[in-house]
Formats: sequence, C-alpha cells, structure tokens
Amino acid sequence: MAELFTHPEQEDYLKRRYLWELWTSLLELAPTCMAYLREQGVDAWLEHCGLPEELRDWAEEYRADPHGYVPLGWDWQYQTPFTVRLTWHWEPFPEYDPTRMPPHLWKAKAIAWLESYMQAVEDAYKQAGWVEARIKYNPEHFAWLALRLEGLSYKQIAEKLELKEDYTAVRMAVKRLAKHLGVNI
Repeated sequence: MAELFTHPEQEDYLKRRYLWELWTSLLELAPTCMAYLREQGVDAWLEHCGLPEELRDWAEEYRADPHGYVPLGWDWQYQTPFTVRLTWHWEPFPEYDPTRMPPHLWKAKAIAWLESYMQAVEDAYKQAGWVEARIKYNPEHFAWLALRLEGLSYKQIAEKLELKEDYTAVRMAVKRLAKHLGVNI
C-alpha cells in the first residue's frame, strides 16, 4: 500500500493506468486470450474474458493490426487534472561541507529539511481539496491476473512463476485487483 494525494477528479486517471498494466500483461502472458480476441472480435472477447469496457479501444486497435500493434503508454492523450504548484519551499537544501560539519549533523539537517518540505506539500494539497488515497500498485499482480484469464488456476500461477507466496496470496491479490478493475473472474 502507498499513500498518495489525488485530485477528486483523478480516479479515472489512475484506473486507466491500471488497465494499461493489465493490457500489457495480457499481450505478454496470455496468448490464448489474445487469440480469442483476434478470432472472435472485441465484443465476444470482452464478454468471454469478463473484461471491462475500458479495454475496448486498445483491443480494437490491436485486432486491426496485431503484428504491427504497439501499445501507446497509459497516459497517451489522457492527462491528469491540471493544478498549479501548490507550495514553495524557500529554505535551501542544506549544503554539505565535510571540513565544517560532521556527516551525522548534516544528515540530521537534511532529514529535517525533507520532513518540513513534505509536510508543507501535504498541507498545501489538503487545503486545495486533494485527498489522501491508499493505492495498491504491484506489477506482479497484473501478471497474475493475466495468467488467471489465460485459464491457469491460482496454484498453477504460483508454481509457474516459482513464487514464494502461497497460492492463497495469489488468489486474494488477483481477486482484489480484478474487483478494482471491474474484471469478472
């Protein structure tokens, strides 16, 4: 889990990022799933695999030219809500001169400066209406979800990738991510 400040209008932006991760995992790890798309068409593929409508544009482009297809980045023509810089930190970062200051004192000053700066940034975002959001971003989970859509069981996924995690951890992560993305497993 990570803490992140997001604009109230930014939820779709993050979801688009996650869908792009799923799409690239499908291209790399799910040949049967992608063959179904090429053979049956986008609508049948979305329904068969239980995928969200938001993958339609990528799927249509891929199906039109699977051999020449290059997925554009997740932020292609999709921008985060515009904001101005919310805070300025006027105090300069402490300089380090080993002839005048022992390293441990400089390190303490540098850490104090960073903490002060981060607090100023967080306060500014909160005052501007941004909210703290707990996000989960683990690239392996997208690969696990792609392999699950390929038809592998949770245990087979754990074994195939030689994961240290128990297959129940794989199951929980895949189900949580699928629910977040709107994928019906």
